[in-house]
Amino acid sequence: KALQMSSRPHQASRRWTPFDGSIYRSDPHAELSKVGVIDVGSNSVRMVVFDGAARSPAYFYNEKVMCELGAGLSETGVLNPEGRRRALAAIARFVQMARAMEVPKLTAVKELAKQMGPQHNRLFLVGGSWRTLARIDMHRRGYPLHVLHEYRMDSTSVHETIDYLANEDHAELRVACGVSENRMALVPYAAEVLHRLLKEFKPADIAISSYGIREGMLYEVMPDDMRAADPLLAACRFVEEKDARVPGFGDRLYEFVTPLFADAEEDFQRIIRAACLLHDVSWRAHPDFRANLCFETATRSNLGGLKHWERVFLGVSLLHRYRNKREGSPYSDLFPLLSDTQIEQAEILGKAMRIGAMLWVKDNKKRAALNWNETTRELVLELSQKNADLFGEVCAARLGSLASTLNASSRLLLV
Repeated sequence: KALQMSSRPHQASRRWTPFDGSIYRSDPHAELSKVGVIDVGSNSVRMVVFDGAARSPAYFYNEKVMCELGAGLSETGVLNPEGRRRALAAIARFVQMARAMEVPKLTAVKELAKQMGPQHNRLFLVGGSWRTLARIDMHRRGYPLHVLHEYRMDSTSVHETIDYLANEDHAELRVACGVSENRMALVPYAAEVLHRLLKEFKPADIAISSYGIREGMLYEVMPDDMRAADPLLAACRFVEEKDARVPGFGDRLYEFVTPLFADAEEDFQRIIRAACLLHDVSWRAHPDFRANLCFETATRSNLGGLKHWERVFLGVSLLHRYRNKREGSPYSDLFPLLSDTQIEQAEILGKAMRIGAMLWVKDNKKRAALNWNETTRELVLELSQKNADLFGEVCAARLGSLASTLNASSRLLLV
């Protein structure tokens, strides 16, 4: 049910958002400056306000109240009276908050059963109990990247975790995994349901989604052109537009580095482009911390459309955008999520961006270019005669470092 909220007109003097005209200019997009959803679940009532119907959800406000609306439902057949009172009070607060935030439309949905569904022999798990089970699986495995979205398990891993859950002290496990007492109490039931689902569907792959019905409601109100956008690249373009010194240079940088990845498949090309879009968004940080901040941005932030290894690949490439070496990195425990080849490719990309970031040329006809001959192992940096002075000693050192990683010779070509 949609609750129409009265609101004052959007003021042009407000802080920059993706709907202020720099990225989206059409009226249908501007009308979606904020999207609010109240999700009434069996255990909690939550309001999320999205900062516009961006293809990759941006969470402007997020509040949850654990009402236990469904407590005792299986025995009594009715909703918990105390839970109902708390849920109504929470909804009244959320409506008032939405008015204060000038949310033009607030949608309330009910979700008394968690959703899951097989697709291409993959089982998608959506909901808090499944995410808790995934946290326990991460803990059991010692998995280093604590990001639930796109976390993958297989049937063997799930069964091992179910056995692990049955033999561990739940109070200690709850603390170790950062899980609330109420949520932990539901996990054994979720484990039993999942056990039966695996037996019935026999999925080859099990994926955790941090998105759910709230994000689905956001997707429903998106215009078709926004739905068709790549969520990863849309998010990266937004961050570049907001935070980079030269918004738009990421696309030029992508053209600069692509000769090094001429045979890359389309899925890999989008990761390369994402890295280029993000290459300069941490420039305000102290130089000693930029590499680490870039890694954190790639691996921990709310970027959709990324597998876990792709997050780490982005992180390593952006780390090398600012640092020649990764030895001593506080994130070294994440590197094993990449193969040796992927680590090398991330280093190559990072060092290529490190060179390209020094070569800001306004004239499109006189851009710098990289030429890579894999057969002769020769790397050539091409510059116009007019821009020859851009090739200083630091740039020369960075070109040499990239060539060393490629096990190649390098030279400058002035044209």
